Amino acid sequence: MIPRLFIATTALSTCLVLPVMADDAKTDAQSNLLIERVSAFYKTLPGATFNSVTHVASNDMPAPMIQTVQVAIGKPNKFSLRGADQMSGTDVVSNGTSMMAAASDFEIYSESPAPKTFAEIAEQANSGEGVFILSDPIIPMVFNLFTDDPKTTFTAGVTNMSPAPGKEFDGIETDGVMFEIQNEAMGEIKMTAYFAQGDKPWLVAVIPDLSELQTPGMPSVEVTLKMEDWKAGEPDNTIFSMKPKENWTKVDDLVAAIMQKQEEMMGEMEFPEFEGEEQPHKLVGTEAKDFELPMLRDDKTVTLSSLRGKVVVLDFWATWCGPCVRGLPHVFEAVDAFKDRGVVFFAVDQDEPAEKVKAFVDSKNWTFPVLMDEKGTVGNAFGVRGIPQTVIVGPTGKILNIHIGFLGPKTTKKKLTEEIEAALTVTPTG
Repeated sequence: MIPRLFIATTALSTCLVLPVMADDAKTDAQSNLLIERVSAFYKTLPGATFNSVTHVASNDMPAPMIQTVQVAIGKPNKFSLRGADQMSGTDVVSNGTSMMAAASDFEIYSESPAPKTFAEIAEQANSGEGVFILSDPIIPMVFNLFTDDPKTTFTAGVTNMSPAPGKEFDGIETDGVMFEIQNEAMGEIKMTAYFAQGDKPWLVAVIPDLSELQTPGMPSVEVTLKMEDWKAGEPDNTIFSMKPKENWTKVDDLVAAIMQKQEEMMGEMEFPEFEGEEQPHKLVGTEAKDFELPMLRDDKTVTLSSLRGKVVVLDFWATWCGPCVRGLPHVFEAVDAFKDRGVVFFAVDQDEPAEKVKAFVDSKNWTFPVLMDEKGTVGNAFGVRGIPQTVIVGPTGKILNIHIGFLGPKTTKKKLTEEIEAALTVTPTG
């Protein structure tokens, strides 16, 4: 299973690049004063350097995962994001004129014009497109602090802002502010930002509240995003320069090239079959929420209510999700065996533009029907917190089964065959 962890973390910054704070936002004098002080401080900075450390802990992991990215920023649009460890993935550097991104593991890189401002950079980072989806999740939020109006960009989309107890991070005492942010795809997101006390209120840490994003029966996850070793001042221009190695290959779309490389690697792997019993999802046995979504290949839309009386299988997926791409053909094969008995299948793409999905589906020669859930609202209604997620809706409109993750080719076919057979015995209500 690919958890929506990166969505949970980037959703913080996704909500923070909207044009203005919500008109009905609730705030208080203490929080407002702190954010104004932070904004005034960052407006004085020509640039800065720091280490961005993402700390992910789970109750089923023997040790936390830690990713460190070395960050340099120079106004109005220079930056350097370089991984300090093997977990950090893609390096992205802008010299103010051009932007280069490189994936050293695959020896590939891309070049493009540099965004003109940090507000534009933050917007690109949160669009779900381009190289920024491969970089550090906290970076867009930090970029917002280096815009011309840090207070507006940092608090955009906030529906509630209130004081939170401060914490100590590596000997630094902080003041906390809790934000509530409304996100179309994920619903209400809560997070707490911590700023250093004193005359230099650096952003020290951000802790998202992931309690509402946890999948029932799955391990709990805690994420802490820390900004360490802040140093004020515009970095030397040499830090905003990056040259690819001679044996590296230039590509037009780095994200697509990385996905292709990863897919090739997965294709060479034997996918293990799932062993053991899954924990029942909390939505099993409840009425499936109706929806209306456009189909990928034509101008038609599909509503769940119009399919009442049929068994409907929905597979929530995305092009970037390796297990989704590997598992979808097996899910479709299992369901397609029942097409003469009126069983309906849809692959429901999550949070991606139609043009991107169509090009991907065409490259795979997939012919099964795809629905476009471009804002993730239907996935959210079906409790999608990790993909792939397969949902079987019975003829009465109730959710009968939910599977999270690719269970392996044999297990997938066996489970779905048994569950669809059982679903077909349910008597529709009139």
